[in-house]
Amino acid sequence: MPPFCASVSVGGSWHILNMTSLNNGEPRSSGVIPPKKVADLGLLAVEYHPTKNGIGPDEVRLSNPTLLFWRCGVCGHEWQASPLERAEGREACHKCWKLEQTKGLTPLF
Repeated sequence: MPPFCASVSVGGSWHILNMTSLNNGEPRSSGVIPPKKVADLGLLAVEYHPTKNGIGPDEVRLSNPTLLFWRCGVCGHEWQASPLERAEGREACHKCWKLEQTKGLTPLF
């Protein structure tokens, strides 16, 4: 799966962002402290399921390999993925990803 992780509305149109976009474009070597918890990545925290995980995004480390529930902020689709996979951009909403592929759209990075 491509390195997508979140969809956001900007000026009335939807854009799929990757983790570099979520980190304000700062590479790890820039001296910026990388996020450690799901809550540290605002757009990722928005898709953290509000009721099915039993704990909040501020309690879950991004390095956690446990499968948790996520809910797409665009279409409402729910799926399971680990915070580690989401932080690395490997797991995004499958429905939105497939829709982008069938439309032939190129996600914005």
